[in-house]
Amino acid sequence: MARRIEGVFADFRHRALRHHAEGIFLLERLFGATITNSDGRAIPVRFIGEQHVKEDLGRIPTAQDWLEHLAPAPWMMKRGKLLYLNESRANENSKRERCECEQDGHFCSGIPGILAHLEGGKLQPSSAVERCDLCQRYPSDEAALQRLRELGIA
Repeated sequence: MARRIEGVFADFRHRALRHHAEGIFLLERLFGATITNSDGRAIPVRFIGEQHVKEDLGRIPTAQDWLEHLAPAPWMMKRGKLLYLNESRANENSKRERCECEQDGHFCSGIPGILAHLEGGKLQPSSAVERCDLCQRYPSDEAALQRLRELGIA
């Protein structure tokens, strides 16, 4: 199971999905606390997982370690249109028009309420960040910039 993703990414990126502390805990949940080797000895699954990750990476990172280095792209922050089985709920949702800050364009950051031009999913050092004055989801431009920092975009 842990190796199937290599077919999609034959480089180091496949490791981001399970080569971390949380992935090792997943191994234990899937295979149990121990497995029995051919000599009849019970070997801790966590030990096997830890050794494997250490051999590949030199240490055991957390999932957060991997995600902090993931460059956000605009598509990761957009919301798709929801399909409702309940007709009345669908009608309610369609009545709300999207704010101009959510419309595709040069300054659409992908985050409602924030106007900023991103390149490669990141804010460039000289780029301006503004809150949307129409929907006012953020109290100030500084609050909008802070949100981008929290998301690892700025």
